[in-house]
Amino acid sequence: MSREESVLEREYTIPLRTAWKGTRTNRAEKAIRVIRQFAKRHMKPSEIKIENEVNEAIWSRGIQKPPRKIRVLMKKDKDDIVTVSLPGLPAEEEKKQAKEEKGEANDKTEKEPEKEKKSPSTNQDGSK
Repeated sequence: MSREESVLEREYTIPLRTAWKGTRTNRAEKAIRVIRQFAKRHMKPSEIKIENEVNEAIWSRGIQKPPRKIRVLMKKDKDDIVTVSLPGLPAEEEKKQAKEEKGEANDKTEKEPEKEKKSPSTNQDGSK
């Protein structure tokens, strides 16, 4: 969805504390439902689409420990469809930046060839 199509764009911090009130094995699933309910209440859409990035952020620590709150960007287009995404850079650009940073870190940590060390207990001729 391009920026020209969006009619309404808002950034929210969604509290996910109600997801923690359920059973431990359903918390991440419940957190997704909480996000849908929040979007329905605040944006009044006909349809809600949650992007993969948001889903991965919820499930990043597993089913039992979703985050306590999450910051999202909700975009409503002309057809009353709300798309829930993470704010900031698009995912592709974030991945590229992470790879570049990782590459720079690897360049800095390259090891110089180690010189052979003589053990202190040997003489020049190699005898003890």
